[in-house]
Amino acid sequence: EWCVRRKDYNNAEALLIAIQSHLHPRIDNYKDLLIDLVSQRALLLSRQEKFSEAKSLLREQITKCKAVQQWNPAGRLLLQLALVLLDADRAQYAMALPPLLESLTLSKAHGMKGLHAAALSVLAQTHVRMGKAKRAIAILQSTLPSLLQREHVWLQAEAYRTLSHC
Repeated sequence: EWCVRRKDYNNAEALLIAIQSHLHPRIDNYKDLLIDLVSQRALLLSRQEKFSEAKSLLREQITKCKAVQQWNPAGRLLLQLALVLLDADRAQYAMALPPLLESLTLSKAHGMKGLHAAALSVLAQTHVRMGKAKRAIAILQSTLPSLLQREHVWLQAEAYRTLSHC
């Protein structure tokens, strides 16, 4: 992930291949690791602006997660899909709403407070793009405590960046 965020795409690809080659179905959390690899590959593809590949990869994995009722990974992948859709076309924020709202619904239904806070912070980003800064501020003010307690530092930074744009 850090290689991708630093735009070191060659090393990120090499690491993904190396990790994938060491995976074996007998590993206890094999399925979780595969989902993480899909997530990281989708992040890499979106940063390389291969949005259609990232979207199809995420949609395929979301379908698999839902089929076996893996709600937490499904919700996280839906959130990532929303972020990819927001990155793909900065002006078309409406395309990101269906997966984002589905992530919010799943996180609420299954008590995933951190994911819910993360999805709300992304919803605040869409409100900023719609020109509704006051609504974005309200969402972020209510979400930040939970986000700071439970979620990844990158999502926390994105929330503060969104707040600075208001």
